Amino acid sequence: MLLGDGTSSQATPQKVTTPSKAKKTPPKKITPKKKK
Repeated sequence: MLLGDGTSSQATPQKVTTPSKAKKTPPKKITPKKKK
């Protein structure tokens, strides 16, 4: 549980920050890259 909490804590902030920024900025950059 300790390891899970530690990993979850670090994984949650990273996943939450990534999706937020990824849905705002990356979408435009990721779309062109995927189309190319």
